[in-house]
Amino acid sequence: MKFTPEFCGLTSLPPVLEWLGLHTTNDSVAAQGLETHSEWKGMYKKIVIALDESNEAKHALTTAIALAKQLGSELRIVTVSEPLPVYAAFMDSELPGARQKLLEERNSFYAHLQKDGIKQASAAGVKVDAAIIEGKEVDAIAQHITAFGADLLVIGRRHHSAMSGIWSGTVHNVAEKVCCSILAVC
Repeated sequence: MKFTPEFCGLTSLPPVLEWLGLHTTNDSVAAQGLETHSEWKGMYKKIVIALDESNEAKHALTTAIALAKQLGSELRIVTVSEPLPVYAAFMDSELPGARQKLLEERNSFYAHLQKDGIKQASAAGVKVDAAIIEGKEVDAIAQHITAFGADLLVIGRRHHSAMSGIWSGTVHNVAEKVCCSILAVC
């Protein structure tokens, strides 16, 4: 089997794969990749990718698929459906059923996003499933990682302004609550 970026549906290898010792040549995995680094095989059996509509999350999905393929890992795509803001309850007073319609449209959007992720992972030969989880983003991800028994969380890292860095970001907050490796992809 030849490992090339195209093999995983990529135009180039994510940096983490270069770090793992995989190269962008047409050499076989046995000659260049994980077969020569047996300590990597089985290192991450269950990988969770936190997927939303951001470009960073899409890049993280590509990286998670490539890692899962090379490591023979199971991949779980997780999308968090956060509670609607409190003021959304007032929508029904003006437009009866508006709040429910908003929830249905959001869930349909998330289901389509996950369907595309499953299709991409399946095409690469990765065992994949998906879950839409409800709750506050950080808590929902942390609880799901624990319940699923994930070894690795792959998550897109957004670059924030210096001021917003004072309050930390999702990656930092999740890291404070879980006991698994985290790969933040830019």
